[in-house]
Amino acid sequence: LLPTHYFHVVFTIDHLFNSLARVNQKQIYNLLFASAAQTLKAFGQQYLGGEIGFTAILHTWGQTLTEHIHLHCLVPGGALSNNGKQWRATSPDFLFPITELSAQFRNAFCGGMKKLFNKGQFTFVGQCKHLSDSATFQQLLAQAQAKKWQVYAKAPFSDAAQTLDYLGRYVNRIAISNGRILGIEGGYVRFSYRDYKADGQRKEMQLPAIEFIRRFLQHILPKRFVRVRHYGLLAPRYRKDKLARCRALLGAYQETTTTAATTDEVLAEL
Repeated sequence: LLPTHYFHVVFTIDHLFNSLARVNQKQIYNLLFASAAQTLKAFGQQYLGGEIGFTAILHTWGQTLTEHIHLHCLVPGGALSNNGKQWRATSPDFLFPITELSAQFRNAFCGGMKKLFNKGQFTFVGQCKHLSDSATFQQLLAQAQAKKWQVYAKAPFSDAAQTLDYLGRYVNRIAISNGRILGIEGGYVRFSYRDYKADGQRKEMQLPAIEFIRRFLQHILPKRFVRVRHYGLLAPRYRKDKLARCRALLGAYQETTTTAATTDEVLAEL
């Protein structure tokens, strides 16, 4: 972890793509990672003149187990200049212009969807079968492009460890914990959830067991899919050298025989 402030940024794809994502998980989830990474890296160059780093964690569910496909990103507040001689910090309460960031992410994702379609990378069955028609698919993309997507940059936590603690609660969890299941009776499952449209009020929902199982199963990821990924300064191949350089520029680097804990190691212990 770097001795600087951090931001918690959330990238969410439009629900128009949910039916397609059900049968094309790997393609769409990978595109979500790629689009968010492309956008953050581009803004790092544009606004900070350097390379940023970030960790992204995939979530696919909402509180009621419906599809809510999004990435949680932990982003240090600064970049390593392209010549490697400066740490260019953001202000503690502002990362990038959120409206521009949202629009560029939307454009990157929709552009990626078009390329995947043209390459024949999608499967069309069930509720998304009609999207196999080129004109219908283009109409879907036009609808998505016409909307204002909202990337959410949360107010930074007091330090990176606190942010990791928040994100770490979700790294190894499944869509619903046993503690939220209140009862199973008469072919129904009753569970609690937070309604964030009502200031996070705790509420209860009851679903037929078959529907509950259907919702739960749609959040099982493809085999060997990697849902926690690191980019830029935190990319595994160059992380050791680049983070050492950043620490030196931040005035916190000390040569030691003890290896600092990586983000992966910290998350795994939470």
